[in-house]
Parts: sequence; structure tokens; C-alpha cells
Amino acid sequence: MNTVKHTESCHIERSRDVGVPARRLAVALSAASPRADYRAAGFPLQSLTRSTFLTLVLAGPHLLSAQSPDPEPVSYNVVPGGDWSGYDYTYFCPAYLFSDTASVSSNWSILNDNALSLVRAQHNRAFNAVCAYMKSRSGGFYDKLTFEDVEITYADSVAQFDGRGPSVDMEKCGRTKYFFRYRFTPFAGADYRIGIALNDSLEVISAPDFPSNKRGVTFWNVIPPGSAVKSALSHRPTFHVGEIELEYNSDKDCFQWRINEGVPEPTQLGTQKFDYLEVNANTGKIIGKGSFTTFSIH
Repeated sequence: MNTVKHTESCHIERSRDVGVPARRLAVALSAASPRADYRAAGFPLQSLTRSTFLTLVLAGPHLLSAQSPDPEPVSYNVVPGGDWSGYDYTYFCPAYLFSDTASVSSNWSILNDNALSLVRAQHNRAFNAVCAYMKSRSGGFYDKLTFEDVEITYADSVAQFDGRGPSVDMEKCGRTKYFFRYRFTPFAGADYRIGIALNDSLEVISAPDFPSNKRGVTFWNVIPPGSAVKSALSHRPTFHVGEIELEYNSDKDCFQWRINEGVPEPTQLGTQKFDYLEVNANTGKIIGKGSFTTFSIH
């Protein structure tokens, strides 16, 4: 895994791989236990305004030998976890996106990346505030992350966004000034996306979506997805594995692997219910289960 190492300062370098934000292909309409809000199913994502975010990434299929007298290969897809949408923060704001990989241009784009070097000096205090917040909450986890990009709201630039979809709505934009995106990649093809929103007073206004280090556990040392699948199959040998993704369990303050039952190709219009299992990403123990519903228009 390629990570960006940080020293005592909170300056961040960035390395971006080919992967782009994606959500699961099945539309999750309901769940039996609390889940992240998959707004991507309704497509109100700011990422949909950027061409690079239109590519859906599935890492797989991977092959795993199930624990049985006659092991049969088990295929599964690893999908990105976490949330980069910014829907509750910068989605309705007159916000420009800045990254280290964009070319410098005098004309700022309202749809694509702009060069971070154009504004980094003016907003360095915000970068330091995010760094301090993450280190205060999770210590060494910060050193395992890669900075992806940041959206910065310019309230005096509303006119520049005239005609853009979605339309600017300053009431929905609320107090958001910054939305930082980070990537945690514990294994090749297994991404977890972290988004952190700040107001113009540099206060974090988004709920934490990664564990704390209060228990003294190096929670970022997660088991491989294949090991989580083995745990699921040892608990329920007949479980038909489909997708697996890394999630944050706020109740237990840990990372978990959520393993969804495989969703077959729809054969008729209507809804179908499938099961999922949750595996503690540190211990490999089953810590939850439930069901989700998909809807087919075919």
C-alpha cells in the first residue's frame, strides 16, 4: 500500500491512483440496522458533475477458498467504502474543487479540479485544523491516509455558478466552508473514503466517520477482505457472497467489513430482499447482520 507519511507538521502531499469514487451497483432502499445514507442511489452526488467520478470501480472478482471439506472457489467484489459525496455540505454551495494534480489555470473551473497551489497559502490554517482534528481523534491513523482534494466555498461567487446543476442554495449550503477528502487504502483495491467538513471558523461540523484511538487499538490494522469472507462463511457456510466493503461502525467505534449477499441479475420488476453480515475488521468476529432491499425496473 502506498501511503503518504507525515512528520510533525500537518502539511500534506497527495498521490492519486486510478480509482475514483463509486458506490454499490445495487440500490439499497432499506436495511434492518442503521446504515450509511446511500444517496448515490438517487444520484444527488456532486461527484456526478465531474467526469472522473462517473467511472464505477469494482476491485475483483477475487477468489477465496472457503473452509469446507471440498473447498470451492468463492468470488466476491470489493467496493469502495465511506462517503465522498459532500451532499450535506458543499453539494449546494458555490464551491471550487482544488487538488495537487490539476494544471494551473487563470480561469477556475466550476466542474473540474483546480490547482491547489493557487489557494493553498491562503487556506493553510484549514489544512492544519483538519490535521490537528484527525490526530487528536485517531493519532497515528493520520499517517496512513492520502489527501485527495478539498472543496472551498466562495459565497461571493454565486453568479459564477449560474446554470450549474445542482443550483446553488445557500440555505442548504449552511455553514460549510471546506470539505476535505482523504483516502485510506489498507489493501490494494480496498478503499475507504473520509470526508471532513469545516465552517469558516475552522470548526469541524461533520460527524466522525472513522474510529477513535480511545481504546488504544491500532484500528487501522484491519484484516484482509478475504479473511472477513472466511469468517462469514464459517458462521454461515451457505451464505452466497457478493460485495464486501469497509465501513465505520459508530456504535462499536471500529472498522468493519460488511459482506452483502450476492444479488443476481434481475428477472422481473419489483423488490427483492437480501442478507448481509458485518465482521469486525480487527478481530474477524461477526458483530452484526441484517437485510437490504433492491428494486429492479427490468
